[in-house]
Amino acid sequence: MLVDSHCHIDFEEYADRMPQLLENMARNQVTHALCVCVNLTDFPRVLALAEGHSQLFASVGVHPDRTDDAGPDINDLIERAKHPKIVAIGETGLDYYFKNAHAIKEVAKAVPLERMLVETDSPYLAPVPQRGKTNEPAWVRHVAEEIARLRGISLELVANATTGNFFRLFKPN
Repeated sequence: MLVDSHCHIDFEEYADRMPQLLENMARNQVTHALCVCVNLTDFPRVLALAEGHSQLFASVGVHPDRTDDAGPDINDLIERAKHPKIVAIGETGLDYYFKNAHAIKEVAKAVPLERMLVETDSPYLAPVPQRGKTNEPAWVRHVAEEIARLRGISLELVANATTGNFFRLFKPN
């Protein structure tokens, strides 16, 4: 079982595809996904998505490059984060466009497995063999497979470790 720890499936490109998206997750043994909020204007949409699907969680936050919000108020973020489907505050915004991601692959080999999460950042940067398509949480499996290949370990070991790490870190209800 796998968890996509960072995706943006509330974006417009998924509006009519949610049933297929969730089916693809199940088919690829992706049991949960964290839909990350990029601005407070869209927070209700992110929260509604998480409330409507047991396998989805949400964060509340503002991407540092988003200028459509005045900026987050810490008390407002804390209040919104009290909702049981909100498991994180923030959106780091460290998106880099890795072509073959050599540096990331080196990090994936070096980071202790007990500190690793896997993510897609859907809809961006679809992994090989899906390159050029709109990314989706189901494809976090390809990320985990590549980590397993790089480390010379089984997919099952990567999946168990990263899923356990997600639930220990975010402690969803």
